[in-house]
Amino acid sequence: MLPEHLPDLSTFSEPGLFSLYRAILSELKSRGVIRTENAPVGDYAEYLVATALGGQLAPSSEKSWDVLCKDGEKLQVKARVVSDPAEPGQLQLSPFRSFAFDSAVIVLLSATDYAVVRASKVPRCVIESSAVYRRHVNGKVLVARPRNFGPSRRDGSNCNSPDGARLAEMILLDQSPNQVNDKPAGAQVPNSAHKYRMPLAGQLAAHANALSST
Repeated sequence: MLPEHLPDLSTFSEPGLFSLYRAILSELKSRGVIRTENAPVGDYAEYLVATALGGQLAPSSEKSWDVLCKDGEKLQVKARVVSDPAEPGQLQLSPFRSFAFDSAVIVLLSATDYAVVRASKVPRCVIESSAVYRRHVNGKVLVARPRNFGPSRRDGSNCNSPDGARLAEMILLDQSPNQVNDKPAGAQVPNSAHKYRMPLAGQLAAHANALSST
């Protein structure tokens, strides 16, 4: 039964609505009604990526990619809600069951209000070479944690070599809205990595902030 006096949700900003939503999900989880607090993270991340990059959302029937960019690039979006610091299991992405896309966009959202914490655009070849097949989910699983990709070589390798792919991954996957142009001290970015390097976290955060001001 609904309480007699409900807040006027139309007066809430988007971040305010998400904060309220997260609080409701947390309470439902504590009561054992639901098991996770992830929804609607996927839809929101796809929306942010599409609007930030000027792309189009895929039809609901499409299973391999989520956003089509103006240049024809197909993106699969993976998103997770994370606390600060991230708890075990929060960085494991949902399985990749198809690789009919060009790049994956990995978005981490704050568990408090769905603010963009980190975002990265990663070439498909990096995902394919780094993800591990798990039979029980019938797909390849990837954890969004740079140290899992091993040491990088700084020899100018391109994305066709494992070392070049890992270096691009370690640089891209550690972007945050306030540090989108940073890179590990002394790291030499391979030429191919520049093609994929972009201030994506900042773009997504800007679009999320624009939503809250409208």
